[in-house]
Amino acid sequence: MKRIITIIIIILSAISVSAQEITEEQKQIVRDRVAQKVEEFGKSLSRMVDTDQTKAVRDDSQRLILSLFIGKGEPYEIYDYKLNRNKKSKGVKIQTSSANRSLISTTLLRDYLNKYYDPITGKSRMKYSEMKIETADAIRVDNITREGDHYVCVAYFYQDFYGIVDGVVKYSDRTYKKIKCRITQIEIPGGGGVLFDAKLGDISVVSTSRL
Repeated sequence: MKRIITIIIIILSAISVSAQEITEEQKQIVRDRVAQKVEEFGKSLSRMVDTDQTKAVRDDSQRLILSLFIGKGEPYEIYDYKLNRNKKSKGVKIQTSSANRSLISTTLLRDYLNKYYDPITGKSRMKYSEMKIETADAIRVDNITREGDHYVCVAYFYQDFYGIVDGVVKYSDRTYKKIKCRITQIEIPGGGGVLFDAKLGDISVVSTSRL
């Protein structure tokens, strides 16, 4: 009897999940929301590395970046529906690359940010006296799929990097990147509809070329 009840619960749960699939109109809202978050990330990163900005602005820019990501750059725990258990992460990871070599490195988001700008020292650990990081306007969001009690999608964008010494560009590249994003539905009380919150996740390198 318990086995039959368990099977019924599983079937009802599956029906409930199916009934909650988001519409095409809602998917467009999700795309717009994710694109907005990726754009905020790009603009804040640009301000953070800009030595013409005050330390307060650069500090705030780094804090804003961290707030856009799952766990805010700290270790976090998330339920893995494929493994059917909680999964621990040391934090959001980001891949870095160079047009000078084929090797792609992976580092934690907070370490990546501190390499470009350390809020404690107010300095960068990069070899350039100035840097510019610009994100292309066109941000593409694809593959919106359900994963347990939330949705995931992937955002693609181009990022241009300029390393400058004494006013001269010593290195520049354009990297095509993708971010896995986590989308959570938030029910508005009183039948007011649904809101969608987007958190950015791991960033991967698709390709890198010289500018």
